Amino acid sequence: MKNLATRRSEAWTEHGRNLYCPHSPDYKPCSTEYCAHYNPDTNECVHVEAAQAQVAIAESLRMLAGTVRVNRWGESSIMVINKGL
Repeated sequence: MKNLATRRSEAWTEHGRNLYCPHSPDYKPCSTEYCAHYNPDTNECVHVEAAQAQVAIAESLRMLAGTVRVNRWGESSIMVINKGL
């Protein structure tokens, strides 16, 4: 995924418009390094990072849920597969 500065630059050069922050008052244009939501360590918006983390968590939970097995007595267990990790 392209970082915030790259997406902002492409939006301006390709479409003649700026990115806008839905979390700022009055829906102001994204100002990257001058924005309180900007993370200079990753060159990304903290809201995008949070969304990416939520997707990763959801994918992990989906995989974990696929390992749960219920026997005929209603008891749950997790199937563990050793993949040589």
